[in-house]
Amino acid sequence: MRRVGGPRKGKRLVRQLVQIVSLLGFCSWILSISLTKTRDLVPEKTAAQQVLGHYGGEGAARPGERGEEDVPVDPKLVDLLSETLGSREDGELWLRTHPHLVDYYKNRASNKFSIRNINHERYNALREGGLSEGDAYFLSFAEYPEPTDLFVSAENVKTLKSGQSPSKKALEHFLPKQSPEPKFSSCAVVGNGGVLKRYSFGRAIDGHDAVLRLNQAPVKSYEKIVGSKTTFRVLNNKWTTVYFEDNVPSTNVPGGTKQLARYLIQQEKPNTTFIVTRSEMRIFESLANTQRRRRPDMGTLYMSPHIIRESRKMLLAFGESLGEGEVAAEITPSTGLVAVYLAMQMCSGVSVYGFNLLDGKRKTEMKDHNTTYHYFKHYADSEKLIAHPHHEFKLEGRLYQALQDNNLVRLCGGIQSSALLREETDCRFQARISR
Repeated sequence: MRRVGGPRKGKRLVRQLVQIVSLLGFCSWILSISLTKTRDLVPEKTAAQQVLGHYGGEGAARPGERGEEDVPVDPKLVDLLSETLGSREDGELWLRTHPHLVDYYKNRASNKFSIRNINHERYNALREGGLSEGDAYFLSFAEYPEPTDLFVSAENVKTLKSGQSPSKKALEHFLPKQSPEPKFSSCAVVGNGGVLKRYSFGRAIDGHDAVLRLNQAPVKSYEKIVGSKTTFRVLNNKWTTVYFEDNVPSTNVPGGTKQLARYLIQQEKPNTTFIVTRSEMRIFESLANTQRRRRPDMGTLYMSPHIIRESRKMLLAFGESLGEGEVAAEITPSTGLVAVYLAMQMCSGVSVYGFNLLDGKRKTEMKDHNTTYHYFKHYADSEKLIAHPHHEFKLEGRLYQALQDNNLVRLCGGIQSSALLREETDCRFQARISR
């Protein structure tokens, strides 16, 4: 006997199942849209949440360990933290158990300092060491974050920007396999300032373990004031090109006006190493190739472009820490500051010689202090040069003074404001605090 309604009932069940599945899919779609909209409405983390999220209670003192009852708290900060933590009691407790972070939190909450990637660990260590808020802030940028990558090598070349890849020849012959890690007890960074003509620092400069010189600054005929030893010569893009490019005119080159490149490289002391900065890889390769042919006893390194970036961060942070208004966004560190920053990474003690620390964009200021832009007259434009428009030598001068105040460098023979610094000693760096 045939069963009545069997196939029809089966079809009906299938239709109902399909409808249920469709309904569930629709509900899931609606739910996902709702969640997305909800996430879009959630505000970004406040400064308080960023600080709390970063530290997560790590390093916080337990109640009673730091005498938190004696730590004063700012009511405004308590109010801000209360919104994040849920109660005034929790906000007040957090502030009392993180006393070394209170100043940092104030800065972040008020956006006083604009640089976001501050080295929190370094900043807190410096604050706990007794440094002021401003000093701890800019000095937290004084250490290069990648100390094993000061120079470009075949190993780290991928860190370069797109389009800066070295040629196969450079990888095989010009770039080291790994970034060198030179370490010296004492280093002299010799500036080019005309103020050096007032001193006789030659013997003191040569007494350092390593001597860094800038661009084309000569030693021949100036040994008494700047010494004769050269370990590194730091070259910007212009002078990197001049050192390998023939047919560059100069009125002070023996044998003609088109042999400046040959003349300059022949003047270098044996075993000097060129350090190329601010140049494209092809410019570095051209100098390295010329150096190999004309002075095989020497070497050529390509300084990591990140050194420029980090020294600029330090300069910007210092400008912000002064609280005297906004620092120009287009500011760029001078070759001198880059060399000092590099020396601070390589040397236990750094002595800085002959930085005018004046506004290099104004001839009148040089004249007022009875000095010149350079200590030498070699090469056609040396006395006429005026600083790059985006350099701020006065700000850099104040930065050097702050570095000296914190025992990181020693200033020797430089003009600051209207005062001439005269040293009784040889001005070599005597001591420094550990970093």
